[in-house]
Amino acid sequence: MSHQDEHLPEEQDELSQDDEKAPLADEEKVPLSAVGSRDDVMHDEKVDEKGEELEETHAEDVAVVKKSCKTSSTQDDGCCAKCCKCLANVPCGSLLCFVFIIAMVSTCAGALMVALKRTREVLDNDNIVPMSNALCLGVLFGMVFLVTLFLVVAALSSPPTSSGVFSTANKNTCARALNIIVLVLLIFLVFAWTLVAIVLALPVIYIVLFHILHTTDKAACVDLWNYGLSSVRNEMCGATLEDFYERVFVRDDIMVCYSISIIAAVLVIVLLVLFIVCTTANYIQLRTARDSKYQPHTDEVNSA
Repeated sequence: MSHQDEHLPEEQDELSQDDEKAPLADEEKVPLSAVGSRDDVMHDEKVDEKGEELEETHAEDVAVVKKSCKTSSTQDDGCCAKCCKCLANVPCGSLLCFVFIIAMVSTCAGALMVALKRTREVLDNDNIVPMSNALCLGVLFGMVFLVTLFLVVAALSSPPTSSGVFSTANKNTCARALNIIVLVLLIFLVFAWTLVAIVLALPVIYIVLFHILHTTDKAACVDLWNYGLSSVRNEMCGATLEDFYERVFVRDDIMVCYSISIIAAVLVIVLLVLFIVCTTANYIQLRTARDSKYQPHTDEVNSA
């Protein structure tokens, strides 16, 4: 019994030591798991930070690429694209009238200068319409200047440009007054070009009469003094008359040049009338915009 009793305390001591070691092992395991979880959290935070940095870098790269593309596109556009963008705000009717008026005035001036030059050569008279070239060029440049001003006024007076340029009541009044001035000038030009067309019809009438005398009446001689084309008696007969007729209608195309000039003058009149219609539409639009914007306020004041 004594021997067994001696061994019992030793076993109890070993059990107590094992019990003490077990909590220590548990205590040691807990910090390891906690440390592992902390490492995972720190790793996830680093991954998130790297992801955010990558996203910011990607966003900056995208912004730089967009900016460079925009800059390159604006550089590639150049003056032509800017002009097209500017012309997009110009009313189509006024722009077409502007282009065709300049084309027809140029055609009329060119054909008239050629016709007068060849007429002087055929009649051997340099005093027919002196300074005609300078007069034709002056009319051409004057019409280009005036029609350009009319186009600028039309572009400013039509939407959407008019809503920004003539936004106040005073500006709207100035715009309507400006359009009235343009209308007066256009009407004056219509009457002026009507007179030009009548004057250009005179040589055509003379040539037609000469053609009738030569082909229908079979006139043996024609005196240019009767038509005001010569200051002295100048009869053409026989071969001289035939040569004159051939040069007027065949070789020099004088009749063709005068016909082109008068047709161009008539077309200029028609285009000016269309320009009057476009300008009137702009005036009505400005007045309507004024009434729609300021009439409610006027009604409130009157009712008060």
